[in-house]
Amino acid sequence: MNPERKAWAATLEGHVLLGRYRIDSLIGVGGMGAVFASTHMNLGRTVAVKVLVPELVGDDALVERFFQEARAAASVDSIGVVDVTDLDVDPVAGPFLVMERLRGEPLSTVLQRGALTLPAAARIAIEVLDVLTAVHARGIVHRDLKPANVFVHLDERGEQIVKVLDFGIARISRARMTATGQVLGTPRFMAPEQARGMRSDHRADLYAVGLILRSALLGRPPFHDLSSGEVMLKVADGLPPLSEELSGLPMDVYRTVDRALAVDREKRFKGAHEMAETLREVVPAALEPIDWLHDELLQDLRRASLIPPPTPAVPEPPQKPEKLRQTAPAKQSSRPARKPANTPNEPEPAKVSKTISARPPKPREVVPATRPRQDANPPDQLDPASLRYALKKVKRRYWIGLVLLGIAGLAGVLVLYFYWLGPMTNFAPFR
Repeated sequence: MNPERKAWAATLEGHVLLGRYRIDSLIGVGGMGAVFASTHMNLGRTVAVKVLVPELVGDDALVERFFQEARAAASVDSIGVVDVTDLDVDPVAGPFLVMERLRGEPLSTVLQRGALTLPAAARIAIEVLDVLTAVHARGIVHRDLKPANVFVHLDERGEQIVKVLDFGIARISRARMTATGQVLGTPRFMAPEQARGMRSDHRADLYAVGLILRSALLGRPPFHDLSSGEVMLKVADGLPPLSEELSGLPMDVYRTVDRALAVDREKRFKGAHEMAETLREVVPAALEPIDWLHDELLQDLRRASLIPPPTPAVPEPPQKPEKLRQTAPAKQSSRPARKPANTPNEPEPAKVSKTISARPPKPREVVPATRPRQDANPPDQLDPASLRYALKKVKRRYWIGLVLLGIAGLAGVLVLYFYWLGPMTNFAPFR
């Protein structure tokens, strides 16, 4: 790392960009900017902030190209493209853009541990090609694909996802930002037409994916033993066939890699989707889950609680055992039945076995929160016997009342007769 840029990056640690993003620590410095681990002050969310290096701030074309990275990434709807959420200019730090914070390591770090197996290398290439399918559909050409710009990210679910980084020199159709003859990109991963200063299209990205696949299988980048100046002279002539440097692979794999690395771009694959489908056919094992990250890194990420633990299952309440009805077997004699001599051979009768059947569960009654109180014998729902008894009781009281009323009337008549009409008669007792 350049000591001057490292010193400049150290001065930004702790600075708050526009009162929203606090710069915490340096992650790395690239060709156009430095990436810092930062925190969104209002949300408390960890993000990554890329700040343009100070020596490029005065170049309006490079500043526009820096902001183009955010616009290019934001225009692609793909999980394999880093999510850019904001871009602005800070009065102290200068132009910056805000991205999602990735957890993992770039492919260049993975390859430092050695070559990948064929399924692992093919899976990397397939996932990058799936991203390029969406990128090229938006009219964008990356033009700087290399292992350092391919990142193996560990998401919140613990899955390893390949992310494509750094759209800083991407060319967007309808917006020409570089003149013919200007060379942009990393020499070791350039297509021959890029090294010659020719106008490049999406097939330059396919050439770069072929170089990434070749590097993953060999465990080293192309032209690893040459200087940058020598590489520029060699790139235009292409690379020798993969079979000359690595043996033991299926012939279909050799043909696929050599086709992607054809010097004549007309002989390459027509698109990223076609190349991805070809790799899926020739390397079926690449469709299986593959771990690229180092075991120690995975343990560190888990210890940092970046991967949430699995949610424990809630135990179900114990249920009452269902009542079982057992059907008793038919009573049999302990002695075997004697077979008649003149009876032809017949199959033995099937033995009666115990049959245990579960009683179907009684449908559960849905009880409301409040149930109205019900009387045992509602007044408007008397049974016939009670009604007949009540009518008989009323009739009996009616007749008793009539008898008592008759007796009272007769007594009154007798009183009137003896005490009022008696003196007018010659009845002996009243003389």
